[in-house]
Order: sequence, then C-alpha cells, then structure tokens
Amino acid sequence: MWCDLWFNGAVSVVVFVGFCFEDTLSLRDVRLRVPRAVIKGKDAELLCDFDLEGEKLYSVKWYRETYEFFRYTPDDHDPIKTFPLKDINVRLHESSKNKIVLADVQRDISGKFSCEITTEMPSFFTVVETAYMQVVEIPTSEPYINGFKKRYYMDEEVFQANCTSEYSYPGANITWYINGFPVRGPQVMTRSYIVGHHLSVVSTIRHRILKKIFPNNKMKLRCSVSLYDVYQYSTEISLELGKRSKNKHPDWPPTTKAPPPSPEEEFGENEISQNSFESPDSGTILWFFTPSKAQSISSWTLLIFCALVIHYYRILS
Repeated sequence: MWCDLWFNGAVSVVVFVGFCFEDTLSLRDVRLRVPRAVIKGKDAELLCDFDLEGEKLYSVKWYRETYEFFRYTPDDHDPIKTFPLKDINVRLHESSKNKIVLADVQRDISGKFSCEITTEMPSFFTVVETAYMQVVEIPTSEPYINGFKKRYYMDEEVFQANCTSEYSYPGANITWYINGFPVRGPQVMTRSYIVGHHLSVVSTIRHRILKKIFPNNKMKLRCSVSLYDVYQYSTEISLELGKRSKNKHPDWPPTTKAPPPSPEEEFGENEISQNSFESPDSGTILWFFTPSKAQSISSWTLLIFCALVIHYYRILS
C-alpha cells in the first residue's frame, strides 16, 4: 500500500514537472533593452522582445519598481491602457506590445523597469525581465584645469593640477591622461561637493616629475570627463620641463660683456647701505658710505681735531 502511494506521488511530481517544463518552452528569448542612462528632458525608448513559440499572447505589462503604468492586451477592445504614475508620461502613438516611449523623462523616475509577458490559457505562463535606468543631468559647463604651473624643474620633484566638472547629476567620472596614457591609483584624488540639487567633482593629480614623461621637455596633460554613455568631454594643457641656470646673477651675461651693476648704481649716491659686514680677520664692523657722505664726515672730523688742538694749547698756556 505504501509502495502504491509512493509510486502515485512520484508520477504526480513527474507530470507536474513535465507540465512546467512544457510551459517554459512555450515562452523563451525574452530580451529587455532599457537605456542605462537618459538625459533629463529627453525621450526614452524601452524595448521588450519575446518568442511565444506558437502560444497566444495574453498581456504585456510594464512596471516601474512595483507599480504598473502600461498594459497591452491584444484581445481587449482598447489594447493599450495606461495607469497614472508620477512623472511617467507614455507616448501612446509610438508605443506597442514590444515598445514603449517615455516622454520628457525626469530624475525622479530613475530606478528599475520591468517587462512582464503572459501567455493565454491554459498555461498563463509568465516571464518578467528587469533593468535599471538612470536619468542624468549633464554638466552645465565645460570642465577646466587649474592649479598648475606652465614650467616645472626636476628639483621640484612633483607637479600638481586640478580638473573640475561642475553641476551634474550624478557626479561625473574624471580620468587623467599623461601623453595619452591613463593615470590611476594613489596619484589621483577625487572629491565631490553637493551644490543645490547637483554635484561638482574635483580631481587632483600629483605625480613625480620624471624625465621620461617630458619627452623633448614637454608633456601633454589631459582631463577627460564622462557621464555614462551620454556625455564625454576632454580638455588638455601642455607643461614644460625647464632647466635652471647655474649663474647666480640672473642678468649676467645676457647680451653684453659689462659687469653687473655696483651697489651705488643700483641704489643711488644719496643712499647709505644699511648692511653691515663682520670682518673675518679682526671682527670689526665695516660700514659702507657713498662718496658724498664720506666727504661730509671727513670735514667734521677735521673741525673737531682743530677744536681739540686749540683747547689743548689754551690749557698749556
């Protein structure tokens, strides 16, 4: 008796599995094509292709998250029906069982979109495919590079530059290129800032100054900004590798063989240099005066000497 019950149960399971497997074969190759990103204010086209394998179609339903907003039922008097959903606007004359067109998309509708296919009785087999769509706002202005010098030297060790992409949603991706090769890793640091309902992104590159990245003492530094596959823009600058002069006097010798100017020529005759220098031999302090000041001091010294002589003579007499 127990054997008969087990056998009948096993047959029932096999029949049930076979029925399900037969239904699975009746609806296949469901392909949902939803754009990963759409620019705010543009139209979005969502496609749902399927193969019924000879079965009859009962309905096609579209959902945003768990809320139905579009239905196609071929046997109804009005095959197309829409259901109100905030910021979802379907262009009915461009929509069908395999396609819907959303008009003037807004950021709030970003999320999961599902296409549900159901066959007619007796199977009423259903397949659901889901994909994510992001509504984006592209940057309002071109990216720009700042915070750099046009010329660097080997003894400075590193160079630095900032690339800024302003007012987008979500924040844009920024990639640096040196002479056409992408730069990633610890040399690049990226920060995002909330500005109202948008994001601004600043990426900073700090890279060692190496001779090999300055072929012919020049380097191309490019900043590339992208947002999914709907926006891409690049800006580029040129940097130079300079060579410092070994001569301490910057103007010697430029175009003449004359010696560098003297302190009197630089500061004028009527000025006294306030710099004092300590003699390495005697430790005395030397003061430097212009010729006119020196002559005046000599005259005062002579007068004082004469006054002392006269005073001494009066004491003796």
